[in-house]
Amino acid sequence: MSRLHLKFWWLAGLGILLDGFDFFIIGVANPLIAREFGGSSAEQGLLSAAAIVGAALGAALLGPLGDRIGRSRIFRIDLWLFVVFSVLCACAWDIWSLIAATSALAFAVTLAFRIEPAGRSLDELSGEETAAVSPRVTPP
Repeated sequence: MSRLHLKFWWLAGLGILLDGFDFFIIGVANPLIAREFGGSSAEQGLLSAAAIVGAALGAALLGPLGDRIGRSRIFRIDLWLFVVFSVLCACAWDIWSLIAATSALAFAVTLAFRIEPAGRSLDELSGEETAAVSPRVTPP
């Protein structure tokens, strides 16, 4: 594996780490968010579910987009949207703005969930193609 391949592998792995961290940190952050914004139990539940619902909708609607406009471009867009919506989450002024920003963040992050070779198994890829594919590749 060349240095370039290793760099891509690490960057893609960090992307998955950030996605997973973002989806599951809400459970740890909920007591702090409740103290900061108040909110009913129902609103806290909506906040916890917002990332999962956003991700499910995003994966269903945006996943195949990578085949149309290119996986490399989708991955870059995904990273920028992650930054923008993360900043919106940090700047939320009430629980409803945080629910909206969290849902939008999860929706946008799922752009990269289907970054995989179209119609080919991972075994059929060349070294350059394998380096360009995120570790989110589903095995055949």
